[in-house]
Amino acid sequence: MSKQLSHADLADIVRRAEEEIDDRDQYARFLTDLATLVTEHFGGHVINTADDDMGEWLVGIVDKGDGSVPEGGGIYKDYDKEGELCSRRS
Repeated sequence: MSKQLSHADLADIVRRAEEEIDDRDQYARFLTDLATLVTEHFGGHVINTADDDMGEWLVGIVDKGDGSVPEGGGIYKDYDKEGELCSRRS
């Protein structure tokens, strides 16, 4: 039988990923892939590879004006209140 992971297990794995992945480039790919998965389900588009150049790991997400992000910012509205999901042309 396969190992079964609950939604809480998956959330815990994501939370622990930074301490488990010891290669900077691999961790950047993990975060970028995770952000891509989030945008596939909640709208928006990943515009850069995750990096920690600003002292914390960040990845940019935008609304390209294609209607993928609900009006008002959708799930993203509570995060980075100073940033914007600017409409951009692809």
